[in-house]
Amino acid sequence: MPWGDGDLGSWADRSPLHEAASQGRLLSLKTLIAQGYNVDALTIDQVTPLHEACLGDHVGCARLLLEAGANVSIILSHTTCIDNNLNCECYNN
Repeated sequence: MPWGDGDLGSWADRSPLHEAASQGRLLSLKTLIAQGYNVDALTIDQVTPLHEACLGDHVGCARLLLEAGANVSIILSHTTCIDNNLNCECYNN
């Protein structure tokens, strides 16, 4: 079976916010938040859009999610986004 035609695994449960945050698309993220998307949406692996923004080092996206009320205490692999810092400078500013 060609890649993409079978089980999508944990990628299937990603919200549009996860995609925008992981790709650093600030304008898309603003629009989705304004439309009422949940900033703390979790994938099956307990990944939030804030985790995605931090993993991609998209500081502007992370700041926007924090301003919109994203929870920094949600656990990713037994540590929080802040505990890991995940290369995201916004936590230091």
